[in-house]
Amino acid sequence: MTVSAPIAPARPARLSLRARLLVALEPLFPPVAAPATSSEQSAYEYAKAQGSFADAVAELGNLTGKTVLDFGCGWGGETAWLAERCAFAHGCDVDPNSLAQAEQFRRHRDILNMAVAQVRDDRLPYADNTFDAVLSTNVFEHVMNPLAMLSEIRRVLKPGGSFITRFGPLFYSPLGYHLCWATQVPWAHLWLGRDAIIEVRNQRRSPIHPTSWEDTGLNRITFTRFESAVLIAGLHPRRLRRIPVRRLGPLAFVPLLRDLATFGIDAHLTKPTDRA
Repeated sequence: MTVSAPIAPARPARLSLRARLLVALEPLFPPVAAPATSSEQSAYEYAKAQGSFADAVAELGNLTGKTVLDFGCGWGGETAWLAERCAFAHGCDVDPNSLAQAEQFRRHRDILNMAVAQVRDDRLPYADNTFDAVLSTNVFEHVMNPLAMLSEIRRVLKPGGSFITRFGPLFYSPLGYHLCWATQVPWAHLWLGRDAIIEVRNQRRSPIHPTSWEDTGLNRITFTRFESAVLIAGLHPRRLRRIPVRRLGPLAFVPLLRDLATFGIDAHLTKPTDRA
């Protein structure tokens, strides 16, 4: 009988020079903790809503009797927080797995005035003029068709209704590649490239093989592109401002450098009362 030799476990692929440079810089820019499980994420979102949504709710005033949409609700924690402060809170997202966890979290907390639904084909699953307000945090940097979704948000808002959003980091900011648990080297995606970052990421997670940044869920939006989409969509900016990168504030308003020094966008947009 022939005895086969045991199969040795596969060795991790040797990192490229650029990926090794990222790893070598970790002592200066250590990665953060890896993402939590989905159930922990729901609880985390619920807890952080006091920071992410509280200012928006205060700005809108009393939400009693109001119907509110959490656009890009993820695991549903922030939607649940909103439901405790309004008549009914809806949450929507493109990811069915996140929505399943959001529904599980709703049931766990026995919240009756909350529902979640999936976004498909750049279309929100709601009738015209449904919502008094739409809130969203750290979502629009992942929206592949910003103009279509802003137009949809305008459609489902009641006349005079508000869309309040705050999101980042934008793509050209220091950590715009959104993989801070793999590496936190500033602007690494711009000077070392996507492949080096993905190599380091793949050593710490199940491998992925994106051929573009869009494949990783990033739309590479800039402040100027978002501002243009807002105006074309027919929303009125009550507030639309850059959030500068910490300690780089003045550079966020210098041509050629402003995108590199803009962390995110803070906006309060309204649907005009004279347009359906």
